[in-house]
Amino acid sequence: ICFFVVSFIYLNTTLRQQIWLTVGLLATYWLMLVGIPVPGYGAGVLEAQGSLPWFIDSNLLAGHTWAGAPAPGFDPEGILSTLGAIATTLCGVFCGEWLRSPHSKEEKTAWMFVAGNVLLLLGAIFDIWMPINKNLWTSSYVVLMAGWSLVCLAMFYWLIDVKGWSG
Repeated sequence: ICFFVVSFIYLNTTLRQQIWLTVGLLATYWLMLVGIPVPGYGAGVLEAQGSLPWFIDSNLLAGHTWAGAPAPGFDPEGILSTLGAIATTLCGVFCGEWLRSPHSKEEKTAWMFVAGNVLLLLGAIFDIWMPINKNLWTSSYVVLMAGWSLVCLAMFYWLIDVKGWSG
């Protein structure tokens, strides 16, 4: 689903529109998680049971959610959390576009390290308002993990593509 949606976005929008769409998806998901009340629980529940994604999945996917979930009816890869997953996939597109750019390998590596560390910092700061939560795929989780992924990729890109290390 994410690849299909992001492919459509990539083919029909500019880079600037993609960036704004990613920010918009993360902000919308964030606001939905904290602002839309769940019957019997209220708004802003960030546990598996009682959260908005749990409510949507348990009602729309009743009986078809992950059996090993932390709460019955919850699915960490459910309907609403797909917004964060689409944003994650768009982050991969941004990185891919950067790697395809005409910049030198050294410059690509340096900016991937810089961008990755900025995203790590932003993810940690966002954690103040929206806790990092993998099960809910929160917006802060998306930003933090995009940062870690970019730092790790930059490290391996530097070792393998820049320095020629082959193991």
